[in-house]
Amino acid sequence: MIISNIITTFIQVIFRPQIILPILAFLIAGEALLTVTGVMIDKTVMDFYLYEGTLPSENLVGYFLFTYPLEFISMIVLATIMMIISTMAMICVTKMAKGESLIDSINESVLEVKKSTGIAVLFWSGLVIAAFAWSLISSVASLNSALGTFLGLIFLLLLGFILIKLVFVFPALAENDLKKAFKKSWEFTENKFWKALLFIIIALFISASIANLLAYAGFLMGELPEMVFTIIAQAFNVCFFTAAITNYFYSKK
Repeated sequence: MIISNIITTFIQVIFRPQIILPILAFLIAGEALLTVTGVMIDKTVMDFYLYEGTLPSENLVGYFLFTYPLEFISMIVLATIMMIISTMAMICVTKMAKGESLIDSINESVLEVKKSTGIAVLFWSGLVIAAFAWSLISSVASLNSALGTFLGLIFLLLLGFILIKLVFVFPALAENDLKKAFKKSWEFTENKFWKALLFIIIALFISASIANLLAYAGFLMGELPEMVFTIIAQAFNVCFFTAAITNYFYSKK
């Protein structure tokens, strides 16, 4: 079953290359937004270090009370928008992997923006919780290295377990609302956790290997082809893995 789903995914990507387009469009838009975000981050950090001693105190207070918080909020908003768009792109790929056309998949993904927004909210919530838990573990490690290392290992194992259990949320979203998608993903791996883990490892290895080959081919061709091939390689990496877990999820239902 694992091999057959990998072969099916290869056939889809080769004979329906348009399946890569949603991820490709997201990456191009992402590069633009990342550039804007990077400029904002650099400006915030450099302003603080370069002009801290030269700005009048009232201007410095204004920066801290208004400018910096607004820039920080803007970065969070941009990151959230990117998360929503990336989720929509992945849902679009899952629908295409199930046999729908590109146009129908895009239309349905756009109409299901609530699902993508829910994923973005849950992602940031989970990230904050994970960061807080890791900071607590780091604090414990500073007091007791052995205990901190043990807790850190347990935390990473638990985090990996949860990610494996929830990775099939994206294909499940093609036919279910957000709550049911999480439930079905969790239940899907209930009796086949290790098989699912093996499939995920194989799919990740294949997608990453081919993506690296594409990126290296671009590197050999020169600067401009390298940029193009790098974006295509990233799109292939995400697209192949998303299509693979979709095929696996629906073939085992």
